[in-house]
Amino acid sequence: MRPNVATGPNEISSVMLRQTAHTISPYLTTTFNQSLSQGKFPTSWKTSNITPIFKTGDPASATNYRPISLLSLISKSLERQVHNAILDHLIANHLLSDNQFGFRPRASTQEAVLSVTTAWHLALERGNCVACVFFDISKAFDSLSHHLILQGLARVRICGSLLCWIQDYLSNRSQRVVLYGSASTKARATSGVPQGLILGPLLFIIFMDPLSTLPLLTSAGLTKFADDICYYREVSVAADCAAAQADVCAISDWMEERDLKINAIKIKAMTVSRKRRPPVLEIKVGESPIECVSSYRYLGIIITSNLSWSLHITKPAARPSEWCVSCTANSISQPHQTVQDHHPPNFGLWG
Repeated sequence: MRPNVATGPNEISSVMLRQTAHTISPYLTTTFNQSLSQGKFPTSWKTSNITPIFKTGDPASATNYRPISLLSLISKSLERQVHNAILDHLIANHLLSDNQFGFRPRASTQEAVLSVTTAWHLALERGNCVACVFFDISKAFDSLSHHLILQGLARVRICGSLLCWIQDYLSNRSQRVVLYGSASTKARATSGVPQGLILGPLLFIIFMDPLSTLPLLTSAGLTKFADDICYYREVSVAADCAAAQADVCAISDWMEERDLKINAIKIKAMTVSRKRRPPVLEIKVGESPIECVSSYRYLGIIITSNLSWSLHITKPAARPSEWCVSCTANSISQPHQTVQDHHPPNFGLWG
């Protein structure tokens, strides 16, 4: 446990836990085992402090802040053990689809981007185009139905006391906003998985994984990284564009049935093509036409409609994770940084 981790409502720090680990570990082991065997999550660990983190847009609008939950560090230690056991179970039994990236080993943003761009390059080599739709879900983590989360866990063969434990873990949670030393009154969280939970991202991808089994998607592609969803279909005739529209409707219906709301403003479409006159892509979500763009920032990488990396290379990166290296026959260059001196952890070669 890192020494600088923020404390939760009980204000027990990671430094204190590290210094007393030898003394308290037998008692925590007993508590953890009793919690799991009885299928009960301690009530005192269900309260979280919410820290609002600004994203983009108007700072005066509460919708432009991401709520990050700060929880008891002891409870997060128990969560980590459960998380690792479930993830090992999913991987060993091949219970997640191959197009589900994120929050699992060897499934990073780089693998996700490489997966879609490889498929698109192959389509271009066959002389076809690719219709792409980048979905954006409003408040994705906050919208998940607890009942459907439990159904998803049962689908991947999580049962018995562990399923009861997760049901109790999700129920009767409360939260309060803490900012500049002041705290709001507590409010109950009746749906969703708070951002900041160890188990939250894993429960989310289990919830979303069945999207890959939609019958209409058998001849199309779908790549999911948490709530970033990229749909694509190779198109050569007008009928293919109609099929893409049908697929988007099926995806939209699937989400609506699960109380997930597509952001009609942020969802974008793009035609990947190197033809002079690519087919016009006119796709709607509901009654709203999806804006067709010539470039899109997907998982930190700017992808253009002709699969050129020039825009991504020349545009200054907003975050270190978006740094890139442009490769040419005679040189390797990176704007503003050198490869040897600054090597970010999620570093990749694009170009």
